[in-house]
Amino acid sequence: MELSPVLMTSQTWKVGELAEKAGLSVRALHHYDELGLLSPSLRTPSGHRLYTDADLARLAQIVSLKNLGFSLEKIKEALQHPDFSPVHALQMHLRQMREQLTAMSDACEKLEGITRLAAHRNVSGKEFLDLLGLLHRVAQSYSGDDMAYFEKRRKEVGMERIQEVENEWPKLMAAVQAEMDKGTPPASPKVKKLAKKWMSLVKEFTGGNPEIAAKVKKMYEDNPDAAAQFGGPGKEMRNYIQQALGAGR
Repeated sequence: MELSPVLMTSQTWKVGELAEKAGLSVRALHHYDELGLLSPSLRTPSGHRLYTDADLARLAQIVSLKNLGFSLEKIKEALQHPDFSPVHALQMHLRQMREQLTAMSDACEKLEGITRLAAHRNVSGKEFLDLLGLLHRVAQSYSGDDMAYFEKRRKEVGMERIQEVENEWPKLMAAVQAEMDKGTPPASPKVKKLAKKWMSLVKEFTGGNPEIAAKVKKMYEDNPDAAAQFGGPGKEMRNYIQQALGAGR
């Protein structure tokens, strides 16, 4: 847009001048222009950017929202909103913080799992990476509704009982492994008793939900040896338990 005689009388700023006054880089202002976040209202006949008072007011809003932690994408969304106001901005920021809290909560749960693992034995860097990969595959195995169900179960069961179950699993797996090492048939009363205990712990985790139980089973089938690498039941042990559960039916 070329300057008209009327507009020439208004205060305008070149991009370098505006960058210096606002404490920003020229590159940042160019980036805002490319994003359609802050485009100069005017240009000289040679194409140089010129910013007006209205542009400065918009820049002030951008800087304020950025200081609140908004991404440039969210800032653009906010400024395009027909009912935009400081209150609206705060409401958007609150939603963003809640999303971040949810993400942080999920990350904390994963880190707690790694911490419990590391507390029992030394873990190599490669094992940490493998475990993170396993956690990612586990997360992909369940939908948002499934994760909400797990969270509901966690609250119903309580952290004290969850800790008790976590302590029971290693003992139960050790007892099963001992019978496997001795060559005890899966159909023996002792192994069937262990299998019954095994299923009671699984049911406590799934809440008796058959769909969740099926997804847990599939997750193990899709990652047959991953869990065993980190102290969980391996494929051989799970087959042994399945044989015990099927014996005498």
